[in-house]
Amino acid sequence: FHGAKEQILEITHNGSRKNCDFGKGFYLGETYDQALSFVNENGNSSVYSFELMPNSLKIVEFGCDLEWMLAICYFRGNLTEYKNSPQIKKIINKVKKADIIIAPIADNNMFYIMSSFVKGEINCDVAIHSLSTSKLGKQYVFKTEKSLQFLKPIEKYYLCQREKEDCGDRLKQRGLEIETKLKLAKREYRNGLFIEEILDEKI
Repeated sequence: FHGAKEQILEITHNGSRKNCDFGKGFYLGETYDQALSFVNENGNSSVYSFELMPNSLKIVEFGCDLEWMLAICYFRGNLTEYKNSPQIKKIINKVKKADIIIAPIADNNMFYIMSSFVKGEINCDVAIHSLSTSKLGKQYVFKTEKSLQFLKPIEKYYLCQREKEDCGDRLKQRGLEIETKLKLAKREYRNGLFIEEILDEKI
């Protein structure tokens, strides 16, 4: 599913913002609610469904781990000072080789935790354990023109105001839950590594 703020006139692999989770690409989530949660505050938004028929595509998967968190922080522009780190270069190369990336979705609530890790406010274990309990499901990022050839549009769903408001209420509640989980993780995981200890080649 793909949430769109306006009508989709063209599906392209390089039309999104550069600072999305994995750079430019066409982003989809595995559930309707995921897609809705990213566009619920927009007046003309809607949700589109698609079918994927992969064939000879290079698919790269990330789990809810340090590599995934570093990838998102880098592509969202929060790790530029570590761009020459061997670990970051390895991640960038991995993403560049992919036709499709499958990875956990990170919304703004989750990215707040990632940003706290990048700033050195929390350690890696606190961040990962907080994020692992905040499951939104997976996202599918189509990075190449080739990958879009195997994506088939199915239907467009119009969103009513009540549906958007209910979604907003659920997101607020989820934000409170994530905040609580972060507080608990800070108490339990005090001895994890901080970012400068992981990416020690600071540029």
